[in-house]
Amino acid sequence: MEAISKKRGKLIIQRSLFSERSPKDKSKVLAHLVFLWLFLQTDGSSVASVNFYVSVSGKDQWSGRSVSPNGELSDGPFATLQRARDAIRQLKTSEGLPEDGVTVWIAKGTYCLEKGLKLTAEDSGETARPIIYRARLNEQVRVTGGRPVTGWQKISDPAVLDRLQPTARAKVVQADMKAQGITDFGKLRSRGFARSTSPAALEVFFQDEPTTLARWPNKGFIKIVGYPEPVGDNHGGMMGKLDAGFNYEADRPDKWADANDIWVHGYWAYDWANSYEHVATINTQKRLIKTSPPYGNYGFRAGGHGGRFYFLNILEEVDEPKEWYLDRRTGILYFWPSSILEQSTVVVSLVETPLIHMAGASYIEIRGLTIECGRADGVRIEDGTNNCIEECVVRNLGNYGVVVNGGTNHGVANCLIYGPGDGGI
Repeated sequence: MEAISKKRGKLIIQRSLFSERSPKDKSKVLAHLVFLWLFLQTDGSSVASVNFYVSVSGKDQWSGRSVSPNGELSDGPFATLQRARDAIRQLKTSEGLPEDGVTVWIAKGTYCLEKGLKLTAEDSGETARPIIYRARLNEQVRVTGGRPVTGWQKISDPAVLDRLQPTARAKVVQADMKAQGITDFGKLRSRGFARSTSPAALEVFFQDEPTTLARWPNKGFIKIVGYPEPVGDNHGGMMGKLDAGFNYEADRPDKWADANDIWVHGYWAYDWANSYEHVATINTQKRLIKTSPPYGNYGFRAGGHGGRFYFLNILEEVDEPKEWYLDRRTGILYFWPSSILEQSTVVVSLVETPLIHMAGASYIEIRGLTIECGRADGVRIEDGTNNCIEECVVRNLGNYGVVVNGGTNHGVANCLIYGPGDGGI
């Protein structure tokens, strides 16, 4: 065995295996080598297990039992994870679970989900018979809830150019999302402290990194300087009544042409209680902002160590690289790229459910995948037992990287999790 190795898909055989052997012995060795070669071509999986294959060059009407399409293009791997899941269900119904379980080998490439992969009790493995979804060895597999945006053009509409800062007019580009079939932009919602978790709205990722929904100021916060209706804070102090709004000190909002869908993010009364709130009205003469229900948290504190906030979702504030604004009425996305756009990738998040959701499933392993660009969680495990997420990259998500809610003996091991909107695990 020490004379055999697998390198770049080739079987390396040392000549010492054949030296000074009889023809009969050589035939036996060659037979063993042929068997071993076939074994290695299954990516090291057990001969007692069943393998399915998924590839970006596959088709869901094929059998999924071979690594690549055949010469006649009549059979080959599946195209989607959902089809592989369904094939395992059929196998379990017709033949039962194989002795060493089932492995779904996923070839390199990007798999764009239209909806999350949901695995329930009928998709479960058993003790020593797991169901494994994994990347092929040393190949990058990306499972994404987003879609790339193309068709970028310079802005020609004078009305739009007039709203942008002079320094931004030659830098900001636009893309028609509706023309590319992207019409579900999600919904901006009040979120943060004391708010229930809800899917994020559409987000933009440039070169696999989050970008910024256009905001002012670009860094830091501005202060709440007053409020029209004071109320007690139950601690001997005063704060502003939530539905009466608060005062700010700045002239910048005077320049904004459309205030219908402006939002604010702030720490309204305490440094540990933040939230995003929709702006119902801005009175630029009184410098008074009123937010829509459910308002902020507690009340509005002013001056000194009082509340602080920033504005966001404003076309005029696309004024530095990696900022964007989406006109939800027209479907036009405005973006200032930080590098050459023709050599870069812009992706928007679309899927509002967990990208992988195990609901009552057991003995399932997810291994070696990059799970990214969804509006909700990357992976959600609910109930069941002995499910594992291993050696995955989980990133750029609207809610959490991985959520484990109930069940026993679940694991998240050797994973890199970053860029979630609400938290890691």
